[in-house]
Amino acid sequence: MGKTRDTYSGGFERLLKRASGRSQHYAGAEAFLGAVTTDFQHLSQQTVEITGQPGEKLLTIQDKLHELEAEFQGQSSLLLLHALVIAILRRDAPPAKAQQMFLELWRTHSDFLLTHHTNRWILSALTTFADHGATESQRRLGNGITILWGTMKFYEAERSFTGQPLDQPSDGKPQKRQNLGVDMGRYSLTKGDLDRNVLLRLWKDAQADPIAGPAALKLLNDLNADDRNVFRRMQLLRKRKQRRRNTR
Repeated sequence: MGKTRDTYSGGFERLLKRASGRSQHYAGAEAFLGAVTTDFQHLSQQTVEITGQPGEKLLTIQDKLHELEAEFQGQSSLLLLHALVIAILRRDAPPAKAQQMFLELWRTHSDFLLTHHTNRWILSALTTFADHGATESQRRLGNGITILWGTMKFYEAERSFTGQPLDQPSDGKPQKRQNLGVDMGRYSLTKGDLDRNVLLRLWKDAQADPIAGPAALKLLNDLNADDRNVFRRMQLLRKRKQRRRNTR
């Protein structure tokens, strides 16, 4: 047999080296945030207009502001501020003001953010909680949601490349069972409760946190209502197998 090759050549240390140096902080971010109004209610009633064009490399906070203005044009300025604060916190050495403003936005205007933001930005907020939450519970919840959503996106993308519909399970015909990778035990379709255990762990954490929790609850409810994910497909397979057993 040929030598087994790592999925990521050089391992995780090499991945870390590649990732480093790609997130230099935005020049002028601290001064910009210091001048921003904290009257969030007033900002929520203002409308975003484009005031300039971003530079090609997005080196300054003004570059990032102009890029986001194009995305949020005609929408509330509070959404723009929230997105900009997230962008600042994603970079290295963000000013302390950014974390303070992010947490205050979710403490005072979570309903507004959840109503008007897309799930993409709600997920970005939870990823920001993972790194900059004020409490261990916020960071744990943000990290859990981020890992779950990232894994789902990766897996669902792989499935979509095969041309299989995302809202339909396999035909359910018996197949030769294969051993799962990295010594994972086989999954029992009728008795397995991995899906419920994963989701309920996050749900309980979300219910317990009044700041980051509402964002996580929204995403989990939307996941439950959406039919294009592995959780729904496995439920359909489970019900199909149970019906077949009942008709024997």
